[in-house]
Amino acid sequence: MLDRRLATAIATSLAACGVDTEHAVPAFTVGHGGTGEAATEGGSGEASGGDEVGDDGGGEVGGEVGGPVDEGGSVDTGGGQVDEGGGVDGNPIDDDAGSDDDGPPTDLPYDPLYRIAVRVHVGESTMSDDTLLDVLSEMNFIWRSQAAVCFEFEVVEHDTVMTDGFDMWFKPEIGAPNGYYTSDHDIAVRDVPNLSSAPNPAMNAAARTAAHELGHGLTLEHDQNSDDYLMRSGTYGWQLPQYQLDASRNRAAVKALADTTLPDCDEPIFAD
Repeated sequence: MLDRRLATAIATSLAACGVDTEHAVPAFTVGHGGTGEAATEGGSGEASGGDEVGDDGGGEVGGEVGGPVDEGGSVDTGGGQVDEGGGVDGNPIDDDAGSDDDGPPTDLPYDPLYRIAVRVHVGESTMSDDTLLDVLSEMNFIWRSQAAVCFEFEVVEHDTVMTDGFDMWFKPEIGAPNGYYTSDHDIAVRDVPNLSSAPNPAMNAAARTAAHELGHGLTLEHDQNSDDYLMRSGTYGWQLPQYQLDASRNRAAVKALADTTLPDCDEPIFAD
């Protein structure tokens, strides 16, 4: 499944360069969540104080300059952050991934791979283990295929946080937003986020929203210039423009586990 989506992302990159890929790669097919549901309308604004960076899906973006407004449920507490990168387009995935003649095959777009620990709290979640595994797998695909960043997941039912990495909670409801990032150890995502469609959608709404909130943890702000962007509020988009790839890898290098020789992350661990 992930190989097919990676191939489609590569086709998107080639198309951006003017290469005809109509018959080269199958069209991206949509799984869970499909083309996306209508974004929530109205709803109260998320907390306006503190150090909260923003949420995935809120009402009209306050002070938005350029680009469409976020049509989700609560106000973007980042104050309508402007795309400082000018809405850079294009797909950063390495077109030659997996074809390195000078060594073992690799599909990493950058070297090294940065692995970051994430404790996933599911004490209140209604997701089955199988659904959660699909969500975590797609989160890693979104980040690994584009930025060579992946997450070592530990799934727990308690609320004790780590001293490094990130802590994330999945819950049936978290108020108006689909997800929020307040700090590295206070990230929350709805079990079933309500997202609007994107031209090249992610497959699972919870995976997309969780990957978006981790983007905030890697210093990224909202970029409303394309519905395909991961940091666009409230859509199924999952792509990262080059300026955000650079910023997220800089932060990931600081957050990463010490060993950067491994080409992948382990399977999620379900702790007792």
